[in-house]
Amino acid sequence: MLAGCGTAASRPKPQIHLKVSAPADGSVVTSGSVTVSGSVSPAGARVLVLGRAIATDRGEFTTQVQLQPGSNLVDVLAGAAHDNAAMTAVRVYRQILVTIPNVSNDSPDGAAKALVALGLQVRLKDTNPFYAFLIPGGQGVCGTSPGPGHRVLPGTTVTVSVSKTC
Repeated sequence: MLAGCGTAASRPKPQIHLKVSAPADGSVVTSGSVTVSGSVSPAGARVLVLGRAIATDRGEFTTQVQLQPGSNLVDVLAGAAHDNAAMTAVRVYRQILVTIPNVSNDSPDGAAKALVALGLQVRLKDTNPFYAFLIPGGQGVCGTSPGPGHRVLPGTTVTVSVSKTC
């Protein structure tokens, strides 16, 4: 195409076609990595994921990407000689889970401080029997819900059962 005075040559459309099939944009995961896969044409095009060259097999690619806690932007670039490059990106949010510790037999204040320090909310639940005033000594932690070892999101409310008679 020739361009004359006062006219602009139209830019050719990209000849590389790039599609990321996984993960979906806006995905939320709890693992430390995610598999990025997709396709590119022409099949001989080079693919970069986060700046690293990724092998393709008949136009298909797959790789594992490490994630930081919080929001991650995974960019994918494809190009071939004499063709315009194509680029896309997906956002992946990595949530960090908190493991509920065993606070049984701790003081209610000690248990609450330990749980709050992990970013959890605490609800103390008095499970004393009606005759507790007759029992000497102070209250202790009988258990939690969710229980020790459970993995939960930060901000989750943990119910701490306290009593003199665990």
